[in-house]
Amino acid sequence: MLTDGIWMVVTNICETTEPEEYRLGPRELIKAYRDKNRVEEGFREVKSFLKFQPTFVYMEEHVRAHYTICILSYLLDVTITNKLRENKMEGVSSVNKVYRILEKLESWV
Repeated sequence: MLTDGIWMVVTNICETTEPEEYRLGPRELIKAYRDKNRVEEGFREVKSFLKFQPTFVYMEEHVRAHYTICILSYLLDVTITNKLRENKMEGVSSVNKVYRILEKLESWV
């Protein structure tokens, strides 16, 4: 019970191995960790909408292509989220709702 609510971030970035520009203070490290989780959640949402299957890539160009698709998908997800915030749409309260609407449209094509 003494450690409830306490968590630790361990990093390999330290004074002896990394130049100063790559070192993060405690606040920056925690922010980077939280941002990483947001990005992973975005990837997960987009991958489930696009119905990505597990992808195993080994060649550098394939890894780069997969990474590019994930980044562009995440950018699309963030763009839709921001547009929803700017322009409220009746009956559409989340990005997931937009994806469900788009899935229905896909079956019409």
